Amino acid sequence: MKSFQCKTFFFVMVVLGGVVFGPSQTASGQICAGSSLRYVVRDAKGVVIDPAKAFQAERPSEIEELKNAPDGITGAPAGPVRVIKWFRFCNFPEPVHATLHLNGKEMVLEFRMPKFTQYESRRFLVDSIPFRAGHYFIDLSTNESDIHDNRLGQFYSAKKWTKVRSAKQ
Repeated sequence: MKSFQCKTFFFVMVVLGGVVFGPSQTASGQICAGSSLRYVVRDAKGVVIDPAKAFQAERPSEIEELKNAPDGITGAPAGPVRVIKWFRFCNFPEPVHATLHLNGKEMVLEFRMPKFTQYESRRFLVDSIPFRAGHYFIDLSTNESDIHDNRLGQFYSAKKWTKVRSAKQ
């Protein structure tokens, strides 16, 4: 019986020692702020419009209102502007896609993301070309002089958009 008690006591002490002293190592976990992509929608004349007129928001996207939009968006009207916003914890592992419909026309967009490190986070604010039917992409990994930071993230002007050429052309 005494032998059983000694073995049980030894076992309990080993388990408690593992629980108490085992996790004392410094945790190597990382916390990410999260990445966001905001997209300004414009009509065919280039006027900033409410994205709800052209885009059906679905998770993980939403329509967000930006206060003081002219501070960060060229040609934005005074006051708040609504934009499409996508959000991911840490970063976007793949390109973001969106389809807009306006006046019976369809505009398909692809936001090509930079290669992120595992815990890297970044904010993007992307301006739109005037609404045109077709498929367009923007490369958000470029670091050119007309990309600038503001409180909403890196701002990419509309001139960065490229029309996707179909295989038939």
